[in-house]
Amino acid sequence: MANPAYVIDYLANNLVGAEAKYRVIRNRFVVGFLFWTGVRVNEILKTERKDLDLIIRTYNVPTLKQRKVAYRPIPLDHVPLKELKLWNEYLSKSPFDNLVQLSDREVERVVKAVLGSEYTPHMLRHALGLWLYEYSKDVRLVAQILRHTNIANTLIYTRLSMDAIREKLRLE
Repeated sequence: MANPAYVIDYLANNLVGAEAKYRVIRNRFVVGFLFWTGVRVNEILKTERKDLDLIIRTYNVPTLKQRKVAYRPIPLDHVPLKELKLWNEYLSKSPFDNLVQLSDREVERVVKAVLGSEYTPHMLRHALGLWLYEYSKDVRLVAQILRHTNIANTLIYTRLSMDAIREKLRLE
């Protein structure tokens, strides 16, 4: 018969390892989700599992409108398959209905832990806006994905990269 102390120690170490692995997947999910969807922190905290459909690649973003939660669907066709597989892995391991069981400050800590101390969750939203604009050159698309009601707000996200500026200025 095995030593009970050894079995308890083994189970405790494996459970801690499983919890640590879950945290790594959760942290990676949070950062990827913030980037690829462009959600604000309060939106990811309100998101439930039923709001995200990975099969048809749609996300119903919960937003506060006049103190009521309204849903605005966005497509997830721009999200790479590898990222969607990671989201599916996270969702299959998470016992909760809410996507993340974190506070807004904890989400900020997760972003800083994964990307570095100079990054904030809102910077990921800006990064997606810039990426979408460079990819599509369509301000209306960026406004739709980022859920801006005023297109003037979207113009902040349309800065060109140095390569794009050089390409536009290149005389041939």
